[in-house]
Amino acid sequence: MFKLISATALFAFAVAPAVFAADPAERNIVQVTGQGEAEAPPDGFTLHVSLRERTPDRAEALETLAQKLERVRSAMSGMDGLETAQVTAGEASVTDILPKACNHYDDTDVEPATRCNAIAHSAALDLTVKGRPAARAADALSLLSEFDVANVSFDGFWLEEKSSLSRAARRDAIRNALESARDLAEAANLSLGEIKLISTKHGYALPTDTIIVTGSRITLDELPSAPPPAPQTSLNIDPDPIMATETVVLEVVLQND
Repeated sequence: MFKLISATALFAFAVAPAVFAADPAERNIVQVTGQGEAEAPPDGFTLHVSLRERTPDRAEALETLAQKLERVRSAMSGMDGLETAQVTAGEASVTDILPKACNHYDDTDVEPATRCNAIAHSAALDLTVKGRPAARAADALSLLSEFDVANVSFDGFWLEEKSSLSRAARRDAIRNALESARDLAEAANLSLGEIKLISTKHGYALPTDTIIVTGSRITLDELPSAPPPAPQTSLNIDPDPIMATETVVLEVVLQND
């Protein structure tokens, strides 16, 4: 459900010589600016999760990383109170770790015995977690922080039908603009005629709070075999509403009754 927030309309008289000369009935044109807002509770949340693993063997690093990914997916799909959850894998990389004393140069022409060989391999994977309802964002973040993740952060709330919120704000802006135009017409003993121009601009104000939790380093053997129904620590963070703002500019003819 959208909530409208009325805003004061700004107004100014606009001079349009070409219109004045065209038709005496349209000699008076008023330009008004109306501002409107509408807000709605967010539908869901987005988390960013970073997985990291370092092992002597490249294949082992990738295999361990895949296990962590499955544990994150299992935790989100089985979390208590979470209606839907989508885990999407993003950027992935595997990096050779060289000794500190190793010079970083192209040694392809150097004898194999003297080349710099990797002493370990680091695998990394970034995940995006989208879930609903929005009220469970903090608990989802808390639960993921209990796993062997390098980092988990809150990336904001989202609204599925932003276009409907924008339309509600635009209607509110037009009502405010017309109300100001009507007040001006009554003050001049005139009435409103046709609307000559409508111009709009809009924007969305999303909650921008950022929460970052760095997970404690625990081994896979210490992880629970099944995800807990709820995080050990519940974070009480109420989602702010998502707000849409609209500004409309109207040019309306003022005419004699």
